[in-house]
Amino acid sequence: MARNGSGSYSLPSGNPVVTGTTISSTTHNNTMNDIADEITNSVAVDGQSTMTGDLKMGSQTILNVANSTTRTGVPSVGQIQDGGLVAISSISGTNTITGSLSPAITAYASGQAFRFVPANTNTGATTININSVGAGNIFIDGHALTGNELRAGVPAIIFYDGTQFNLLTHTPQIANNVIAEHKNLEITRTSVTVVNITADQLLLEDTNGSIYKAFSVNENIDITVSGIGGLDATDTEAADTWYYLFILYNGTDVNGFMSDSASPTLPSGYTYSAYVGAARNDSSSDLLDIKQTNKRGSYYSRVSDFSGTGSTSGALLTITAPPNTIAVLHNFTSRNNDAKAVLITETFQEDVAASQSVSTTYVSADSEQAQNEVQRRLDSSSQVRVRTDTTGGTTSIDTLGWIFE
Repeated sequence: MARNGSGSYSLPSGNPVVTGTTISSTTHNNTMNDIADEITNSVAVDGQSTMTGDLKMGSQTILNVANSTTRTGVPSVGQIQDGGLVAISSISGTNTITGSLSPAITAYASGQAFRFVPANTNTGATTININSVGAGNIFIDGHALTGNELRAGVPAIIFYDGTQFNLLTHTPQIANNVIAEHKNLEITRTSVTVVNITADQLLLEDTNGSIYKAFSVNENIDITVSGIGGLDATDTEAADTWYYLFILYNGTDVNGFMSDSASPTLPSGYTYSAYVGAARNDSSSDLLDIKQTNKRGSYYSRVSDFSGTGSTSGALLTITAPPNTIAVLHNFTSRNNDAKAVLITETFQEDVAASQSVSTTYVSADSEQAQNEVQRRLDSSSQVRVRTDTTGGTTSIDTLGWIFE
């Protein structure tokens, strides 16, 4: 007879037999056949048997389970804890990444999450192809990657939403071109290698939008020092170079930091940052003498960016002010016994001819000279466009300072 539904087995009718009596062949054969059936219904230890129902453990554990090598296998607790099932290995590529999971997947499914260590830092839009399933886009905050979101050697986690992979981890980077909210911010060059940054209050932000308010900030940044309190350890001091100034916070300390990149990677341990301004090395690798009050920076001595006759066809001029700021310029023009018009425009504006009615400065035939202070928004290369209506006479363009947005 079969088990009773709870796993208990009873011998078939005619059992048990009685000592001294003849055993019926029918009883014997029925008993052997019944026992054979129940052995068949039992699990063979060598793995021959296939389960036909749920395996009820009765609150007991399964011990000494090997790591699964198939997607339909039972994983061990260690395999799960160690993350081997979701760790992508054999990573290669920069913006077109490939890798493998073991056991291999055959399709992407909504809700999958994987981790990997990038082989290279991405430089633009990025895809990943796992087990040759196909290239899937990697997005962050709803848009394609643009570069530096994946860092070589820095672990990353991606989540598949049914359409694309979403990067859940991101190496903190400093936002550029936007001066942090502040109260009474001042930046002063105190020597040819040091700038001092002070502020009554300064708001620092991390990549999640969390805010840390720093009070009574007073930090020196020495370009000859590598790392915190100095120049980004990945940079090398150079002549005629802009350096971007930041205040950082690591949960304990507030420190200054400069980099030749407006979006550097934060030093280890620092998650909050505030972009506060910029300083520039001259041709001798000495910091130019500047003073910045709140969002306006000024040179103690104006910087000559152009002196000559000018071009009637227009020419791009690089201004000694940080990219994407509003440059404060002084334009002086002179010409003996004849008129001259000079026009300074922003590079995105229409390139029109200079004239008396369309000019930044205009020298009439009887005035001989003219000067004017103007503000022009610089492009990402710190350039403006300059045109004159004649190559006669001279014009000069000096940079007085700049204004951050």
